[in-house]
Amino acid sequence: MEKVKKNDVIQINERCGNKGWIGCLMIVDEVRSWGVQAYLHVPMQGDAYLRIKHGEYDVIGKAAMVAKGDEDDE
Repeated sequence: MEKVKKNDVIQINERCGNKGWIGCLMIVDEVRSWGVQAYLHVPMQGDAYLRIKHGEYDVIGKAAMVAKGDEDDE
């Protein structure tokens, strides 16, 4: 399993228990022992957060843009 870091882009995979999120691309906000907390921005609505267990996502790469204040918080 590839090591995930804050501000990485992940994609929710088919092993996720919350089936409605499968395929979504999200940005990692926090890495924990059990998994990650990640968010996606919903235009004109704000950010939606989700807690995802390790193994329920695939690492895509590093986000080019992140929420204000996150870029220097590694």
